[in-house]
Amino acid sequence: MKKILISTFGLFGIYTAAHAQTTDTFTVSVDVQGACAIAADDLDFGTYSPAVADSTLGQSDMTVNCTLNVPYSVGLDGGTTSGDVTDREMTDGTTNLNYNLYTAADLQTVVTDIGGAAPFSGVGSGADQTITVYGQIPAQQSVPTGAYADTITATISF
Repeated sequence: MKKILISTFGLFGIYTAAHAQTTDTFTVSVDVQGACAIAADDLDFGTYSPAVADSTLGQSDMTVNCTLNVPYSVGLDGGTTSGDVTDREMTDGTTNLNYNLYTAADLQTVVTDIGGAAPFSGVGSGADQTITVYGQIPAQQSVPTGAYADTITATISF
């Protein structure tokens, strides 16, 4: 009987030694890069009547989403018709219609490209931020009927 007990204790000792442990650590890391995305809604002025004494107004929203605390600037080019940020034009293919885009509803500051004096700017919040662009077609332009359009490129720099 003593012999069996000694054997049992011997096996138990081997089992304990087989479960020895050693540890190590490792570092988990990442470099967070600043990033921004922009999406712009179309600006539809609706209808324009050259005979009306008041200008025609419209607005469009752009959505900007930048990494938290990343500064950004948004500018709008002069469009595909005129290419001039201070004198934008829509075309029906043969005739041009003047309009412009502004930073605020008071229509005092024209939205220029990134290199210009008045782009939109802000700091990323990590969530969507809305920028409203205001448009105006000056009154009483002598143009024929037609469907006028222009294409504007919105650029975000960060």
